[in-house]
Amino acid sequence: PAGEGGVRAPKDVADLLDKWDLYIGPVVVSGLGAGVPGRADKVFREDAMDVLLAGQNLIDRLPEEELHKQVDKNLERVVKSETGNHGFERLESIEQVIRLAGQAGTFDFAGEFGVRGSISSLMDRSAQLALAAGLLALKDAKIPLVRHYKRSTTGKMIPTSWALPASLQNETGVIMATAWPGLESLIEDVSRYFTHKYAGKPQKLVWEMYDRMLGAVKDPADRKALTDWYVETRASLPEAGGEGDVYKFSRSFLFRVLALGHAQTAQFIRAKGPCTQVNAACASTTQAVGIAEDWIRTGRCKRVLVVSADDITNPNMMSWLGTGFLASGAATTKDVVSEAALPFDRRRNGMIIGMGASALVIEDGRKAQERGVTPLAELLASQFENSAYHVTRLSTRHVAETMDRLVAKAEKRYGLRRSDIAAKMLFMSHETYTPAQGGSSAAEVEALKSTFGADTPKVVVTNTKGFTGHSMGASLEDVIAIRAMNAGKLPPIANYKEPDPNLAGITLSKGGAYDCEFALRLGAGFGSQIAMTLMRRTWKEGAALRVDAPRHQAWLAAVSGHANPELEVVHNTLRLKDAGAPTRATEGDEEAGTPHPIPLPQAGEGAKAPSLPLPRSGEGGVRAHLDEAAVTKEIVALVTQKTGYPAEMLELDQLAACFSSGVRPSS
Repeated sequence: PAGEGGVRAPKDVADLLDKWDLYIGPVVVSGLGAGVPGRADKVFREDAMDVLLAGQNLIDRLPEEELHKQVDKNLERVVKSETGNHGFERLESIEQVIRLAGQAGTFDFAGEFGVRGSISSLMDRSAQLALAAGLLALKDAKIPLVRHYKRSTTGKMIPTSWALPASLQNETGVIMATAWPGLESLIEDVSRYFTHKYAGKPQKLVWEMYDRMLGAVKDPADRKALTDWYVETRASLPEAGGEGDVYKFSRSFLFRVLALGHAQTAQFIRAKGPCTQVNAACASTTQAVGIAEDWIRTGRCKRVLVVSADDITNPNMMSWLGTGFLASGAATTKDVVSEAALPFDRRRNGMIIGMGASALVIEDGRKAQERGVTPLAELLASQFENSAYHVTRLSTRHVAETMDRLVAKAEKRYGLRRSDIAAKMLFMSHETYTPAQGGSSAAEVEALKSTFGADTPKVVVTNTKGFTGHSMGASLEDVIAIRAMNAGKLPPIANYKEPDPNLAGITLSKGGAYDCEFALRLGAGFGSQIAMTLMRRTWKEGAALRVDAPRHQAWLAAVSGHANPELEVVHNTLRLKDAGAPTRATEGDEEAGTPHPIPLPQAGEGAKAPSLPLPRSGEGGVRAHLDEAAVTKEIVALVTQKTGYPAEMLELDQLAACFSSGVRPSS
């Protein structure tokens, strides 16, 4: 198409692209959001990305209670050896278990993001974290939510929800990337059930045994010893719950354990384009970025909100999934961060588990231009494949081949040369500092050398897992790579002291100022899953303003229906101030259009007149003029109480239709 990259496609080619809804122009990243570990602060702190660029450690020691939970699993773990002569070791003490992790700090979904309990109660923790990151990314992309209105049966416009502007809804898709969706809710409910069912029984049995034995023992010393035994044993048993701890099966169980985070995000912002969840293990977010590019280029949508989250270090999941990584031999058991978090270091001995959330707004470059917003980066190429090799180990050869295909694609599309790219590129590594045998670092170094040859030392290699631990499918690296280009800074390699001669020939970041124009990101996951992206910087801090204010204001007026729209940030969400119902119709807004009243039965169609007299003004305290919003709230609350369905699942028009036909409302 004309005007894109300075190239004008021949008319017959342009017609063909239009016929098949294909797009070959720039695909850009216009917004980022991130939540990071660190128990001392909020997950979604204001400087979440910048603390990583500064190389701040966000890994903490696990509470002692979590260490004992791992020992209690009766595990024989794999002990890996550099020579490949692996062995097994039975866990008997807390010195043998995982003792460090990147753990979540404060996360107040309602207080920080304004999501009411009736919505959050249907969401797993990973879905909550992902939506929060998504709202931050939309704010960064300068895409506000707007107040929508619905015409009542009386013709009055009443406010409904905050959502994307109507003209953006059908063209916006959502992808959620996560490795462990719904599992936290499942483990939490199962744990509560068994605690309720069995917690009090061991105490009762021990008491009965103690009582019988005490009745049979006469010697005072023996009775004292028996009593001491009982006190010590009882203290080690789980406490029986009180009335408030009685387990009741939750009506929201299915919605929390089902992988619905993508759909719940779409529903919250009313994004009506394609919507799915991706699980490529620890390559999930990078693969989701590639899928987003494909959706945009094939005309499925103009914009994709990629959201990701995983939190497996919380108390419900750590003892199970942490013990799982321990069993595989992949995790370190060191308890000092500087001796455990060792990317690319010869001393590396196992990874540290972490948590995190990230989000990217990826879109057709023309859409960012319409808003008057300069993108953060351009997605030059993406590649995601499977090595069909091993459940945990990487195929070095296939990783190298995949990287070569990625770079060759960018060269072919944009006339670039890999030698020129290497001279101005950062490589955001996946390196998890697992033991050298079968680890990620060797495959990454070999891929760089195979792809860039003699120019490999020009590439600056950086890593964030040394500061956060491994955030699983919610890779923070995808957003940090772009943020690093924009800020002109890179984090150092954490705790790096002893070079590994097997990894020679690469340049590791020392931290601080690095002016990189390109970013190559590699993500790898269990099951031989590989995903890569190559980005080019389109904006740098201090170079120019990101937003063309007059153009953005004109765009806001066009999508809101208001002549002078004003922006505000409420609960970390960019919004247009509510100025009442639009003064003119906005394109695509169904709720502000003509209402579709439910047809009532006419005379002769079996309809009967009401048998009860209608109350008159002043009788029985009934007001002559009731507030419609208040009546709606009361009706929904009543139906929720009687049926058990959550309020957000109920629509007033649907209820009216059901009641008029005598049908019980259902989902």
